[in-house]
Amino acid sequence: VGQHLLYSDNHPTNPFNCALSSDLFLPKAWEGDAQRRRRAHIPREVVHRPKWRIALDLLEGAVGRGVRMKWLCADEEYGRPREFRQGVADLGIGFVLEIPCSHTGWLASRPPDAEPRRVDELWERGGPSWETWRIKDTGKGWSVWHVRAVRFVPVEEGVAGDVFHLIRDRLRSGRGKIRKLGADYLAYSLLDAVVDG
Repeated sequence: VGQHLLYSDNHPTNPFNCALSSDLFLPKAWEGDAQRRRRAHIPREVVHRPKWRIALDLLEGAVGRGVRMKWLCADEEYGRPREFRQGVADLGIGFVLEIPCSHTGWLASRPPDAEPRRVDELWERGGPSWETWRIKDTGKGWSVWHVRAVRFVPVEEGVAGDVFHLIRDRLRSGRGKIRKLGADYLAYSLLDAVVDG
């Protein structure tokens, strides 16, 4: 399976998109299956690495070659591991990463000894009002999110992490329970980003 790092600059008058680099992802089940590897022509030196590790290696390589990135967006596969989030932050790249609803932590306004709660439980009593955020001008019009946002401290394996913005996105199109619930994201920037709301 190929894993790709894509670059997108959605400048309204001069948009640019390209693939920066790629690498192979080998499923763990294939690592010790010599017959399957032979049939698929997978070189011996290719070993299983988690997708987040491959993505971080691709990012580090791109930054090392002088590519500048302000933001990274990725799904839950990459938002879940603390090591990936820390690695991206260490590269000086802001991010918006989807996280699983089972992720635990507490609101930054709570005392540090507060009992961690699941992200999906944090929204049960409503939370802050829904806001409209214009995220970027894509050249085809503004990308708009309808969100609730709070300062959040993730807790993983009993260890509190850095403070992030926890964002709940409400999908406006489509029907059904999942669409109404929305998705949860952790957002990080070196400086608080200005979002046109």
